[in-house]
Amino acid sequence: MVLFRGSLFRAMVDYEIVGERPQQVTPLGDLKSTIHQWTDAHPNATLNDMVSFALSITSSLTFTSTQKGSTPEQIYEGGAAHCVGYALLFNAVMTETIAALQLQEQYQCRHEVGVIYLFGINLNEAIDHPFFRDHDFNSIKDLKTEEVLYIDASLYDYTWIDRVN
Repeated sequence: MVLFRGSLFRAMVDYEIVGERPQQVTPLGDLKSTIHQWTDAHPNATLNDMVSFALSITSSLTFTSTQKGSTPEQIYEGGAAHCVGYALLFNAVMTETIAALQLQEQYQCRHEVGVIYLFGINLNEAIDHPFFRDHDFNSIKDLKTEEVLYIDASLYDYTWIDRVN
């Protein structure tokens, strides 16, 4: 069952994009150095390698309903975030990684806002609480093939499911 958890999840759950958060261009402090050390050690990294690296950074966070900070650097240093912070940090790490590897012409990472459906039922409408009005996740588009990957870093932190629909 554990082996197929990603496939089962994707068969039952769908994400619908309803908006996008603006790209934050902020200094990343020590995190930028960590990213560049990784890219220097992995100059031929694949998209899967980059996603795994970014998820390893976001996995250092603890999920909370009250986020510590509003920039990727503050979130990383604060160590706690909700889905907005996870997606914000993932987006910043992926964007910097893509730039450091000079792959901006091939990949674009976006911070998406969406709703989640379980067997066609909108979970965000089913839960009557402002915290659950929407859900943040990321998309990575291959600009050459038009293929898009959807990543939910907060989901990954608890389930190790790295791709969503």
